[in-house]
Amino acid sequence: RDWDGNRLTIRSVNDDKNWIENADGVAMWGRIVGWRVWDDVTVAANLKAKGEAWLAQQIWSSISLEISAVDLAFVDGDIEQIQVGDYVRCQSMPHNLNVLLLCTRKETHLTELENSAIILGAGLKTITDLMKQEVDDI
Repeated sequence: RDWDGNRLTIRSVNDDKNWIENADGVAMWGRIVGWRVWDDVTVAANLKAKGEAWLAQQIWSSISLEISAVDLAFVDGDIEQIQVGDYVRCQSMPHNLNVLLLCTRKETHLTELENSAIILGAGLKTITDLMKQEVDDI
C-alpha cells in the first residue's frame, strides 16, 4: 500500500519495495498482506528492522508448545515457577525459533510431577502440526 503524504517508508533501504516478507511465514501460512505503523521511528533502516522483528514475532505467535516436564521449582526453590500469564523465552535452533510465548495453561500433578505440563502460545497451530506438514510436503 502506498501512503498519501509524508510518512516514512522502507523503500530506500529495501530495493525500492515498500513491503517485507518472511519466507518461513509464507511457507507456513501463505502470503498474508497487512501493514503496521510506528510513529516513533524516524530512520528507514530502523523501520525495516522493526518491521522484520515484528513479522517474525507474528509468525510464531500463532503456534503453541505443549511442554511436559517436571517444574524444577519443585526441586530447587531458587528457580521461579512459570505461571499462567508469564511470557517464556522459547529457543529451538532446528526450528529457527527464538520468541517469547505466553503461558496460556498449566497443569500441575503434585503426586505425579512427570505428568505436569505447560502450554505456551496461542494454540492455533502446534510445532508438531508444522513438522507433520513439512513431512507431508516432502
